[in-house]
Amino acid sequence: MTKQDVCYFGPAGGDRRFDADALPCWVDYDAAYYGIPAVDGRGLKIAPDRYGPVFDPSHGDRLVDPETVRLARRYLAHRFPALADAPIVETRVCQYETTPDTHFVIDRHPDWENAWLVGGGSGHGFKHGPVIGRYVIERLGGAPAGPREARFALDRPRVPAATGMRTGADSMAADWDGY
Repeated sequence: MTKQDVCYFGPAGGDRRFDADALPCWVDYDAAYYGIPAVDGRGLKIAPDRYGPVFDPSHGDRLVDPETVRLARRYLAHRFPALADAPIVETRVCQYETTPDTHFVIDRHPDWENAWLVGGGSGHGFKHGPVIGRYVIERLGGAPAGPREARFALDRPRVPAATGMRTGADSMAADWDGY
């Protein structure tokens, strides 16, 4: 479980360039940032796409690190210059969980035939939820898993991949040299 800081920057009044109907969601793999356009007037969401520090979701500090804001503004100055000095209208601290190899865990509980364990995907799990749900329902109905599904097994070694889902460095506060 890692701490993931997210910032929402508010464009100037009447500036619709950053709204969802004018701007797509985006990922900048080279700079390790991603964002979502302004929805419901909440501002452009921007977040570093790198693992943050280990985080306890029950007791962790829910304040965004000032270094995250500094780096986000630096990134905005390059990619979205009109937002470089825009006000922050919201911040969030999210928790991100994943497995070391970035594959989901989807398997029967080792002791209880009537229980399944499904996880290891955080936001990606949410996006894949309908397909994961269908997969589990098919297994419950007796459909066999295919050979590629062994990667979801609970009891297999989970070795970190050289490249995973995240694009950036292991530290959210790490500076990047791109800009």
